[in-house]
Amino acid sequence: MTKTIAATAVALFLTLPAGAAETPTPAAGVLASMRPPVRVERPGTAKLPAELGMRLMGGDVVSVGAGGAALLYVAGGAIVRVPEGGRFELSARPDPAKKPEAKLSAGAMKTSESGLWVLNDPEGSILVAGMRGDGDAAWSDASALRSEPLSPRYEKLLTRTPSFVAGPGPRPVKIAVAQGKSPVWRSGSLEGNGPWSPEGIPDLDAKKVYSWRLESAADGAPLSEWVPFRVPAAEDAESARSFEKEISALAASADGASAADVLRCGRYLETSSWTPLLAAATRLLAAQPDSTVAKRARESALRGLRLDPERAAALVASPAQR
Repeated sequence: MTKTIAATAVALFLTLPAGAAETPTPAAGVLASMRPPVRVERPGTAKLPAELGMRLMGGDVVSVGAGGAALLYVAGGAIVRVPEGGRFELSARPDPAKKPEAKLSAGAMKTSESGLWVLNDPEGSILVAGMRGDGDAAWSDASALRSEPLSPRYEKLLTRTPSFVAGPGPRPVKIAVAQGKSPVWRSGSLEGNGPWSPEGIPDLDAKKVYSWRLESAADGAPLSEWVPFRVPAAEDAESARSFEKEISALAASADGASAADVLRCGRYLETSSWTPLLAAATRLLAAQPDSTVAKRARESALRGLRLDPERAAALVASPAQR
């Protein structure tokens, strides 16, 4: 017998700021997590193969067979759990009769949802805007470079304090941070490949683009290129912290880990935070290698970071991303 959905629904409703314009959404939801067998029935079409992260349209019915389960992200901010033997039909708007049991911040959910629609547009392309430093020309002889900054790279961080990861190369090293062509800080001697969060780095300005590179601890010779990054404003860093706190709670729930990473992919695509986007997409691909959304998220992260698959794999394998 089909089980009742209401007893297993978890609602996370988005409250837009007063006066915010309503814009039509290209989808009604996303299949955020699934444990087969799961089917999607769309009016006027045959049953669709269920895929982690797939877009769901108004009128779609998600049904779960024996031993299965699904979590749906519904436009507007709701997360609905469909249990074994359950069916759920997506409507154009969330049901106002359902009382929210938890909330994400409005700004965080709005950003995540915007990114999800981009990742779920099968006919659209994902354009990654390149970040440039002040005077992006090489500052040193490229033939002398013998190491590679892996993160941060051409991205906006989640926190005000950078955490640096590098590829293999000569050690020990120092990290140099500059704004334009003016160095603002150098670390002490460092071993390994990171992640490094050295003490003493000054408070960085969210309105400026900084660059970092690796230098020899012995004589200060450059070992890598300069790569740009930005830190978030204090309010953006707090929003990211709050988002991760709520998403971590979702990830700890039954079948919630993939759903949390789907939402992360949406948010970090929108904020140009390529390192956490790559980590979330990699975990999704491990859960379902054929997920189109996960593939698009990973490709976007690689383009944003300007890393080849081999170097990206080294970044994902670093302790900071486990």
